[in-house]
Amino acid sequence: MRILSWVLLLLVTALAPNCGGGGSAGGGGAPWPSQTPNPPPAGGATGLPTTFRFGLGNGPGGVSWMNGTGAAWGYRYQYLSGNVGGSNWSQWNSPPGEFAKLYMQESRDNGTLPVFSYYCMAPSAGEANLHAMTKPGLMWNYFNNFKLLLLKAGEFGDTVIIHHEPDLWGYLQQQKGDNPASVPVAVTSSGFPDVAGQPDTAIGFARALVAIRNSLAPKALIAFHASNWATNTDITFGGDAAALGTRVATFFNALGAGYELLFNDFIDRDSGYYAAIGQPRPWDDATFDRSRLYLATISAATGKKILVWQVPCGNTLYRTCNNSSGHYQSNHAEYFLKAGHRQKIVDWAASGIIGMMFGSTLAQTTSYMDSRGDGITNPAAINGNTATAMVWDDDGGFLRTSAAQYDADPVTLP
Repeated sequence: MRILSWVLLLLVTALAPNCGGGGSAGGGGAPWPSQTPNPPPAGGATGLPTTFRFGLGNGPGGVSWMNGTGAAWGYRYQYLSGNVGGSNWSQWNSPPGEFAKLYMQESRDNGTLPVFSYYCMAPSAGEANLHAMTKPGLMWNYFNNFKLLLLKAGEFGDTVIIHHEPDLWGYLQQQKGDNPASVPVAVTSSGFPDVAGQPDTAIGFARALVAIRNSLAPKALIAFHASNWATNTDITFGGDAAALGTRVATFFNALGAGYELLFNDFIDRDSGYYAAIGQPRPWDDATFDRSRLYLATISAATGKKILVWQVPCGNTLYRTCNNSSGHYQSNHAEYFLKAGHRQKIVDWAASGIIGMMFGSTLAQTTSYMDSRGDGITNPAAINGNTATAMVWDDDGGFLRTSAAQYDADPVTLP
């Protein structure tokens, strides 16, 4: 689940220290300083990379860190959040939408695909408050706000991924069942002219979003979020992964909407952080296998490829990650990027997953850069994490070095 307070903070300040570098999304919309670009990723017919690529949650101006690693990052994501009624920075800069356009341009100029996690329903209506989606006034504002992003994507004129409402689709299925036709949403009844004629259901909602995209920004790719717990059984902790994946796929197939991708997230904070607050969520090989089967089932049944998003940045290899604030351990990054683990990427690519993006969600969780401002740290080893950090990154430099090594010979997608 998303951390609402963090998202609002990110977009009020437009600078989350643990999610990317400098720059400002406020003000008059002056161009950000240019950076030394990476080569652009080779794109397929949809503009997506043809190799399995990694990416980062990375704020405006943060490409300087990305470029300095020597890795050819494929994706770069940023939350767009706010109350669509007009507060909490919902217009994304002045003039309206300018921040989104600048972010797209900066990403392209530096060889990465821009990704927006469009997260406006929860700030506008309250997380999981599905009743609010039946209110015509709220939904008119919502569609109008979404249209602003698509207008800017149309002006950009190149590939951009719009990751639509993390967890919302999970809440719809969790609370209302596997048939989206039974979920009431004010679509045509909102009175917004661009969505007239669509049914007042979750099906109409999905189709309305795609229709706005088709009209204004045909190169924008819409991705819905397949949550691990959408069926009321969280595959993180167990369950029949294939059966649960089939149910989630059935829900998305019933939408009948021409979206392009699905997103998923393993866990929204480092495992070490969860253990520290008394909510252990360890991931072992069985958990990863269950997750891959779940996602492979969804991908095969929907015909959609999947991006895994907001992967924790911590590791269990470097002494820097000693389970203190800002330096928590997690094994997700090393599961794929540790030396000798290439076959895992091959297997996941064969299961329909095309890439992964790393990012923090709280100031206390581990960042891939020096968000703590504490420089190079090598405290006493714990749990066998004996590698010595030579750079100032809060993860000890694992993502920086391992991504560069991987990109010397990336895995080609099936």
